[in-house]
Amino acid sequence: MTHPEPKKNRLLSPVALSIFSFVLVVVLSQCSSDDDKTSICSPANVFTGSDSIVYVYDGNNHLAEIQTLGGKTVSERYVMTYTDGKLTQCTHSFPQVSGPDLTTETFTFSYGSNGKPATRTYAQGSGPTFETIVYSYDEKDRLTQRVTKVFDSPIMSTRYEYNGDNVSKIYYVQSPGDDEILGAELLNFDNHQRFFAGSPDLILVETYIFNYEPSINNVMAMKISATPGTTYGVAFSYTWQIGYNEQGYVKSITTVNSNGYLFPIFTFSRMNYTCR
Repeated sequence: MTHPEPKKNRLLSPVALSIFSFVLVVVLSQCSSDDDKTSICSPANVFTGSDSIVYVYDGNNHLAEIQTLGGKTVSERYVMTYTDGKLTQCTHSFPQVSGPDLTTETFTFSYGSNGKPATRTYAQGSGPTFETIVYSYDEKDRLTQRVTKVFDSPIMSTRYEYNGDNVSKIYYVQSPGDDEILGAELLNFDNHQRFFAGSPDLILVETYIFNYEPSINNVMAMKISATPGTTYGVAFSYTWQIGYNEQGYVKSITTVNSNGYLFPIFTFSRMNYTCR
């Protein structure tokens, strides 16, 4: 499995969930040097060593599937459904040797008057919806809060503060009645867009299903707060070194320092883009 498992992170702390969302990618663009500078490039496939991920788009450039391949065989997939051009459902399934795919997760979106997701529901297998995330935005339509409800009862929330287009601080309320705590400070960003910026649908999937923090640029330094008894006993930091190709797309992101902490960070050995 190469993509983050949104629901497997359910029992982890919100701080850990946020950490998982900082994707470490090694990216290689296949856009030729004579491509028009106004070309928009979206991820086509990534290689993670033994596995690879393929991003499939339809004739309207909508993201249709995200496939994980072991060799040449699809081992799992996320399939998108659209209504009037908007992503309304995503199903996570595993192909079977015979018969239909085994669906393990279903995510369903509703939208607000600003055209952005207002809620995202979650169901496991063929069971009923039991989780709803409610989203809030500021006057600039930046995502500012996620409130997670289970059977309509709030259980946790995440709040974002911004410096321009990028998140500067992440706050959490981890259980009903708890005080809000500062979970992370994002200290430094580059001035390049993230690898999924060329696909509005992939931005939505990465932000609202895989729970990446909603910054425009790539984080280069981050500090995790110490909250003994709740998340981590001591503060620690991450720093990254980022490389770019001739078109300005991210080519590599390398962890420079993690203070010895180990997390299942999403890493790639190579990414290829498709340009239009």
